[in-house]
Amino acid sequence: MSGRRFLIALGGALFLVVLVRTAWLSELSYLTLRTIEHAATGHGLRWNVSERVQVFDHPAWMGILLAGRVITGESYYTTFAVSLALSAATAVLVLRSAPRTEGVVLGTLMLALSWAIVTFSTSGLEGPLAHLLVISFCLASLSERPASLRVTAGLAGLAALTHVSTLLITLPPLIAASNRGERRGRDRSSTVFLLVGGPLLAWMAFATFYYGTPVPMPLIAEWTEHAGLASRVHAGARMFAFVLRQDPITLAIVSGALVLGLGREGDRTRPLAWGVASYIVILSIWAGDGMAGRWLTLPCVVSVLMIVRHPAVAQPRVFAAVVAAAMTLATIPALATIESDVRFGTRSQTSDSRDPRISDYRATGLLLDIRQWYPPQHPEAIRGGVAWQDTNRVKTSSHPAFFGFAAGYGVHVVDRTGRTDPLLARLPPNGKVLFPAGAARRLPEGYESSLPNRENRIADPALATYYDRLRLVTRGPLADPWRVFATVRNLAGRGPS
Repeated sequence: MSGRRFLIALGGALFLVVLVRTAWLSELSYLTLRTIEHAATGHGLRWNVSERVQVFDHPAWMGILLAGRVITGESYYTTFAVSLALSAATAVLVLRSAPRTEGVVLGTLMLALSWAIVTFSTSGLEGPLAHLLVISFCLASLSERPASLRVTAGLAGLAALTHVSTLLITLPPLIAASNRGERRGRDRSSTVFLLVGGPLLAWMAFATFYYGTPVPMPLIAEWTEHAGLASRVHAGARMFAFVLRQDPITLAIVSGALVLGLGREGDRTRPLAWGVASYIVILSIWAGDGMAGRWLTLPCVVSVLMIVRHPAVAQPRVFAAVVAAAMTLATIPALATIESDVRFGTRSQTSDSRDPRISDYRATGLLLDIRQWYPPQHPEAIRGGVAWQDTNRVKTSSHPAFFGFAAGYGVHVVDRTGRTDPLLARLPPNGKVLFPAGAARRLPEGYESSLPNRENRIADPALATYYDRLRLVTRGPLADPWRVFATVRNLAGRGPS
């Protein structure tokens, strides 16, 4: 094995060790995992088995986890195995793209020291698959022998099926490539459009037929919160303030890549840099500080790729300065990623209170599972595990994802934020929403007693009529003409009055 290959293997192994030491599953991921459990046991892609509701926004990721669940018979270790394998593959691709050993060393440091990359390369969310597909797209489009536009478009389409936000990064390079004169005769725009949008449009068509809406329920719930632009910008500023304290190296990586990418006229990385910039701005305003740092992960991985490929990295002074800066920035947070282990969240390893992992690691950490019973080890999961014994099988919880996963298909779980409830998602939240972070809804009088399959007892006549129509969409026979008519009415905006 050559010295360069050895460094790449060593860098990938180091990154994998850091991931295992920090591996966790977020509570948000259990929305998908409960759906997967129901699908794998023959109850359909549903959160509650009595109604068809899409609670995830990453169809391709859900499909991979579902396939793994069917093969292995369980979802916890399967999710970790898939996440770790895809993340390690992404790291190797990034390191292999470095033309010089200095880039390999620098790439290993940046990947292992970035809190955002390490934290969300597990978490149970779509990050690992999105990272791999987008990095593959970048390598195909930045290669000295660029791949066919059809290949890059196909990778962009698969990434969009993983999460639609990836289009913000992949579209600028695709547009630039399609506008090059030498490509126009070779690849037709219509074919490229079908490859990019086809997988996502196909899923949306299926979701409209099966769920009654092409939009996931959490997105509908967030839309009806009506959080204004000012509140979203404020929440985005809070996210950046958190990252500046907790993860300054990620901001430095992204900033450095943007300077390099946008500062060189005619360089192939310029459209990619514009994509990274637009992704950060748009997602920061839309998502705010919900799971702070999550939406910086993909831009940071792409930025690492851009940096390690840059010829300036080979200059001894530049290389030494960047390594020193990375090591210095890694010491600013209270706990560096390479220091984290099974003690995370205890007094011996404290972190910023806004760290998303700090509230969930003690319940779902991979290293912790070696020492305790099947996760999630959370009070609400424990309560959910015995909920089926109660004669009342309709339950609410302050942590519905943990509770619902543990409760199983026999319990109907009501999420007051509306993320999993087709009626509550379309109702306004209680009071004014200051920050877009999953505001709770008031349960309409008679709603809880109407669940899961009882007679509609909602007291408000107009709301009761709307709920009858909604029930037909989410529970009626798929091919029922009246259900199709009700679905069209819903899509036309005929919501609850």
